[in-house]
Amino acid sequence: MSERIRIRNVYPFSDADKAMLAAVDPRLEWIHEGEDSLAWLDALDDPEVQVVSGSETPTSLARLPRLRWVTSASAGVDYLVDRDPWGLGLEVTNGSGLHAVHMAEFVLAGVWGPDWPTMPGRAGTSAGAWPACGSADIARSSSATARSGGRPRGC
Repeated sequence: MSERIRIRNVYPFSDADKAMLAAVDPRLEWIHEGEDSLAWLDALDDPEVQVVSGSETPTSLARLPRLRWVTSASAGVDYLVDRDPWGLGLEVTNGSGLHAVHMAEFVLAGVWGPDWPTMPGRAGTSAGAWPACGSADIARSSSATARSGGRPRGC
């Protein structure tokens, strides 16, 4: 069996999620503790940790000599550019797409919201009943383009 990989996770996972992660591979040693702050990470003295699951990257690897990867649940890593964790040899990944479905639903609700009275209604829309191509309802809609990439579905 290969060497164990120690992962420090600072995010609040449920017990069920922790159990699921532990079952992925016995070589993964998950430690769920700490806080998502630069001060906590810079004070962490763990020469065996190889992965940190949190939003921060350390300013030095003196206390974390084996750290090679930081994976964040944030939607971006642009806030780390000035800190340059890549200069320390760290791989930094983010949770891009983590909330993509929820964000898309929120955006579509905002786009469709004002036009909802012109739509065939919740039941009809869910069943795929869209206004006919060229209908006055679609023509008046300020969100016809956003609804289906430029033209009403089925046209």
